[in-house]
Parts: sequence; C-alpha cells; structure tokens
Amino acid sequence: IGLCGILVCSLLGGMRGVTWTQVAQYIILIIAYLVPVIILSVKVTGVPIPQLMYGTAIEQITTLEGNLGIAKAHATPFTNYDPKNFFLLIFCLMAGTASLPHVLMRFFTTPSVKAARVSVAWSLFFIFLLYFTAPAYAAFAKLEIYSNVIGQEITSLPSWVKSWSEVAGLLKINDINADGILQFKELTINRDIIVLATPEIAGLPYVIAGLVSAGGLAAALSTADGLLLAIANAFSHDIYYKMINPQASPKARLFMARVILIFVAILAAALASTKPADILSMVAMAFSIAASGLFAPLVLGIW
Repeated sequence: IGLCGILVCSLLGGMRGVTWTQVAQYIILIIAYLVPVIILSVKVTGVPIPQLMYGTAIEQITTLEGNLGIAKAHATPFTNYDPKNFFLLIFCLMAGTASLPHVLMRFFTTPSVKAARVSVAWSLFFIFLLYFTAPAYAAFAKLEIYSNVIGQEITSLPSWVKSWSEVAGLLKINDINADGILQFKELTINRDIIVLATPEIAGLPYVIAGLVSAGGLAAALSTADGLLLAIANAFSHDIYYKMINPQASPKARLFMARVILIFVAILAAALASTKPADILSMVAMAFSIAASGLFAPLVLGIW
C-alpha cells in the first residue's frame, strides 16, 4: 500500500506534487510526535514544554534505577559507543543531513534566492523541533515504564503491554524467577516501537496511537517520495541524457525517469522486505553514505 501511494504521488504529481504532499505529511508527523510527549510532560512536571523539562524525568529515572537495581543508568554517557565513534556519528548525521538529495532538491521549488534562504531557515527550525524532542520522548517513556510496569504484578500490567506483546514479539515478558513480579531483566521491548507505544504508555486514547502511527508512516513516505524523484532524475538526466542519448527529447527523458522510478521503487521495497537491519542502523548508514559521497563535492563546489 505504501509503495502504491509513493508511486501515485511521484508519477502523477512530480516535484510539485511531492513537495505539497510532504508539507501535509510533516504537519501530521509533527502533531502526532509532539502531542503524546507534551501530555506526558504536563502529567509529570505540569509544564507543556518537554524539551526543557525532561531533566526532571531523568532525575526520577535515576532514583528509580537505584531502587530497581538497574546497573546501566539512563544518564550515563557513552554506554553504546566510545566517545570517538559517538562524535564521529554526530558529524556523519550533520554532514549527511546537509547532503541528502531529496532535501537539496527542495530548493529548486523556490522562486528566488531570498525565498530559498527563508526556506532553509524554516526547514532547520522544523528539523530542530523534531530532533530536539527525541531525548524528551525517551526520558518520559522510560519513566512511565519504570514507574508503572517494572516491579508490578504480571497479571495486573497495563493493557498496552498485552497488546504489544501480541504483535510479532515486539514486547516480550519472561518471568525468570516465577515470582509473578516483573523485573527489569524480564522485560524486552523492541526499540522500534517506543514512539508508537508512547501514547498508550501514557494512558492516552487509542486514537492518539493511531495518529502517531500515521505520523510515522507519513515520515517514511515523505522521505521515500523525495529520494525516488532524486534517483530517477539523476539517472534520467545525468546518465541517460548526458551519456547514453544526448539527442533525447524532454518527453523521452520524462518517460525514462518514470520507468527508472518504478524500477527503483520495486527494488527498494524488495530489499526492505528482507529487514537487513534495524531502523536506527539503516538511517545511520544512509546518512553516512550521503556524507561521504556528497558532502565534500557540495562544499568544494560552493567554495
């Protein structure tokens, strides 16, 4: 279904259609992303600004970790990466963001240089809003789990635990010591579901969870739309027109771009169906490839 939606937007709408589709998708995404964490922030701190108030949640998490005997503290830095790899990953994400083809193509939709600069400023603000909220999301979600799930009787756990445990094993409970009390080591949560499960973790209506799911799907479709256009146009113009058939008419180039778009979309869907890695790893790889392949030529081309 997602593949069909992407192809319809890309084939029928082109750059203009994809641009306006991405505007609508971002509105859904940011609303779905912010609503649960703002409600959690109000619930815990009384202040609807989670980006500034999640320090309170981290303080409570630290106290609960001591009570629950959790050795790997949430606030301890460099637990998964050493400092060198951690900061290199930050650089890759930064350079990769500046080099993403589907982001660079957006500037061709602005009517003037001034409009492009204003567009960059607003784009950075909305990207910042999304990224700056992520740590708050993690902190408030973890606080809810530590407070209302860990240490509770397994038979009286919140309904969302049972719901997600029935979805392809994304959440698993293994009562190792058979005492009927859920310990920290007895709970396994797939990190891919944290954002989707947060509304239910916070006790919000199911419709909010559906809104978050729609936001996640919107983010995926928005990125895929832009990347497909970038890939198809690059092959059609830079390879087919410049190298294979310089006499090709605009109509022939457009036809070739659409054929390549369909081929690449099917190939990408087939590859994604094999689940080669988790989402975080694949995103990091994509940003690293963009940074290593495109960032240096862009900088050298400007200066």
